[in-house]
Amino acid sequence: MKIFALNLALEFKSATDFQSYRFPTLSLAQLMAQLQAGPAFRGQQFYVQAPANADFIRQLFDLQAHEAWRELEVEVCLLFENQQQAQWAWQAFEAYFKPVAAAGGLVENEEGEYLGIYNRGRWTLPKGHIDAGETPQQAALREVQEETGLQELELKQKIGETWHTYQKRKQWELKTTHWYHMFASSNQPLHPQAKENIEAAKWISREEWLSGRLPMYPQTRHLLALAFSQPLQE
Repeated sequence: MKIFALNLALEFKSATDFQSYRFPTLSLAQLMAQLQAGPAFRGQQFYVQAPANADFIRQLFDLQAHEAWRELEVEVCLLFENQQQAQWAWQAFEAYFKPVAAAGGLVENEEGEYLGIYNRGRWTLPKGHIDAGETPQQAALREVQEETGLQELELKQKIGETWHTYQKRKQWELKTTHWYHMFASSNQPLHPQAKENIEAAKWISREEWLSGRLPMYPQTRHLLALAFSQPLQE
């Protein structure tokens, strides 16, 4: 399970998944010292020895709330003793947040391009909150229609979920976003939703999405890697 605190990624893992690997691990205090000094490069990965106790989870919550560290584009792999401890820690961490549900779409056209929206200086994918009475599938279709102007959409398979944290009116929230593969013809006009600060919408090739040249949030890159690693329905 990987959660994004803006640019900072926290992944809850069992150490048993890495039995055949050898790499240096840090304590949480050592990690904080490394973050304070600054990462060596964008996307640097740290492995942290993670005890399954309430004090560690509280420190982890404080870490993700640290404004400067949220800006760092690094990945922290939290290694718990076993899968049960990793699952307990995830649930204990979740309890610090108000849960929010959202849904969105990775829309493909007949040329094998994928629809992106430009919002607050980054390219991302259309998504939004699930309204009362909606299913995630219904919300995903509605949000894509509202944010891009596309009206004729075909829902394909579910890709997966992403998680990210943010603070709203002094309340920390954890948003779970359900992502779906969709199809739409590129002959339809695109109308970016200006009231949501969406400045542009365009079809982008898979190669360009994966090139590293587009400004994106790490969560968007993570979702695209997940989507492109699985066979998408025709």
